[in-house]
Amino acid sequence: MFSYHGGMLWVDFINTEFLQQGHVQDQIRHLRDFADWLRQAGEPAWIDQIESLLERTTAAEAEQLLADLRRLRKEARALADEVAATETVSEERIADMNELLALIEGSWRIMRTEDGHRAVYWPQPNLTDLLQWPILQSVMEFLTEKDRERLKPCRNHACIQYFYDISKNNTRRWCRMEVCGNREKARRHYRKKAAEGQSAT
Repeated sequence: MFSYHGGMLWVDFINTEFLQQGHVQDQIRHLRDFADWLRQAGEPAWIDQIESLLERTTAAEAEQLLADLRRLRKEARALADEVAATETVSEERIADMNELLALIEGSWRIMRTEDGHRAVYWPQPNLTDLLQWPILQSVMEFLTEKDRERLKPCRNHACIQYFYDISKNNTRRWCRMEVCGNREKARRHYRKKAAEGQSAT
């Protein structure tokens, strides 16, 4: 159901919206969809805690949490649009992200990994923080550690998805070659055939 081709978690979150026949489709229609998306993405370490809290969440609470996540996704897309257009980030956008980060309550922990240990920020056990922190952390890592010029929109004009280009020469053009790349090749082939047909008449 979900596709993880964005190269970073926050970009994959943006890509849970896609165009189908000119209309935006949303893969996150329910709060449970988001939890499933996180689990399939391999994030975060506290997914079992999220699942446990979801079981005790009322329908009204779930709708509010979903609305908050959609606002976060809108902010993330606005950030991506700004970076793709200018390769910079406005102070206003940074301030907005800092406000969201300031709302996350938690503590740092030392976690064992295959290579040793790493520091992990562990949110307090409330769903708002547990759900939003992985996305905000991914945004923060992008803004502080990654090359902004590598964040790109898909070159297919009928696609609204983004990707972080990790190719050696930074030449990737499509969110997914097997989908958008092949469609564009087919369009070019059709246009070429049509032009050849017209010149022959």
